[in-house]
Amino acid sequence: MRAFDAREPFELEYRMRRHDGEYRWVLDRAAPVSSPDGLFLGYAGAVTDIHEGRCAADALARSLERERKLRIATE
Repeated sequence: MRAFDAREPFELEYRMRRHDGEYRWVLDRAAPVSSPDGLFLGYAGAVTDIHEGRCAADALARSLERERKLRIATE
């Protein structure tokens, strides 16, 4: 809402439910569009499926945290 009120570009990640009921991580990016006389017309943007990359990054973070805990326990 802050980006909309300020007419600024925005980028955010969130989960979106597909038509088959599966939730996927997506990246939403958009930029404001104005008429030649400066009238705000809305946003133009794209939503990109980033599910595999996000899941891989989350799995790596969990693995590194497990390794850190095991290292502390064995020291």
